[in-house]
Amino acid sequence: MAERPLPHARAARWLHAGWPVITVLYLALFLPIFRPQVSIIDPVGYYSWARSILIDRDLDTSNEYAHYGMAHIGPRTPTGYMHNQWASGSALLWLPAMGLAHGGVSLARALGATLPADGYSWPYVWAAALTSTLFGLGALLLAHRLALHLFGAGPALLATLTIWLATPFVYYQYQQPLMSHANTAFLSALLLYLWWRAHRHGRPPVEQFALGLIVGLAVWVRTEDLILLGLLGLELGIDWVREARERGPLPALRAAFARGLPILAGFALIFLPLIIFRRVVYGGWVLNTYAGSGGGTVSAPGVRVLRILFSSNRGLFVWAPITLPAICGLAAAWRTQRRLALFLAGWLLIVWAMLSIWSGWSGGDAFGPRHWVRFTPAFILGLAALIQRILARRPRALPAISLAAGLVIAWNLALMAQYALGFVAPSGRVDLLEMVRNQWRVIPAAAEQLAGRLTGLARR
Repeated sequence: MAERPLPHARAARWLHAGWPVITVLYLALFLPIFRPQVSIIDPVGYYSWARSILIDRDLDTSNEYAHYGMAHIGPRTPTGYMHNQWASGSALLWLPAMGLAHGGVSLARALGATLPADGYSWPYVWAAALTSTLFGLGALLLAHRLALHLFGAGPALLATLTIWLATPFVYYQYQQPLMSHANTAFLSALLLYLWWRAHRHGRPPVEQFALGLIVGLAVWVRTEDLILLGLLGLELGIDWVREARERGPLPALRAAFARGLPILAGFALIFLPLIIFRRVVYGGWVLNTYAGSGGGTVSAPGVRVLRILFSSNRGLFVWAPITLPAICGLAAAWRTQRRLALFLAGWLLIVWAMLSIWSGWSGGDAFGPRHWVRFTPAFILGLAALIQRILARRPRALPAISLAAGLVIAWNLALMAQYALGFVAPSGRVDLLEMVRNQWRVIPAAAEQLAGRLTGLARR
């Protein structure tokens, strides 16, 4: 895949700063909106795995559920464990930092501190939450780096900042870091970046093996990301059809196996422990853990196909309108990066189809369409391609594009404040006109709360 950087000659200098701007902004947002709390049902489920493995050294989250007042939620599995429906992969990503926190707390206690070394005290929670925010930062930096190579410095940075701050990604990075979404976005970005590198290098076995490892880990974090393996397989199938016409079926088949077997090997290395884990805990090899506790079932799509995009109940284009031009940007990417555009379009359609058959497509209590956070790196690439295309045709359009980006960012941040302050219902359909009116009413309340939080931190 050829590199076609096209930086806009008259772009503001800061647009060419790239990762330093993203990192500084990450730090600037950290203090006012970072919230490391095991506060609602989903974070309890995810965090319980990590605490149980680290402190109890077992896979039964009964005592964690009881600690957080959730003992009544999950039934017992056939093998006698608490039915924790939430995937355990995020816990695996948090464990190194939580292990360091445990060592620090234990040392502090040996020196006379009274902080509990029980896995529930704040150092453990902070360690897990901080890990997720850093993985979120990693997702942004990887997506930006890829967009920089393909679409130029200005479009790359502007697209990264806009998608970051104008979609639910920023909420789940800072406000709910103990959910799995920031981790999933990072693995998606890592997969895309290594996929692109593998194609540049002729898809060597080592890099194909790495792709399999990443997909396996992504399935640990969110089971439905098994679709990524199908997407890579579909790509290999398309390549086989094309090459069979040029070289014959057998040579093309040998090439497909040479590319596909390392992916399967890497995937199997990570996936086999997962199905053993599920057999031990749930009593089955492959299963929908949400069905056992009423968290979601699979059924025919019906009108869900349109609701996913246009419903006031967390519809993608209603709650994150910037994603519409980002998706349209895949058509612009097709002009210079056809394989990438096809890969991203296929991924988008598979995610859309997957959500359309799941009863929990809206995400329940959620800020916006949270199940699309995994697609954040793809949205960045699509928007960067669109911005590059616009600037190539209209070089003076940068101020207008920047203004539009600022407006959608402000809209999303105000909507976040509405959600946090209870101006908008945590789940279900919302009154869109009331939501628009509240965008102006929420500003004084949000400013007052933010000032109070910063004052409290200063007094400490």
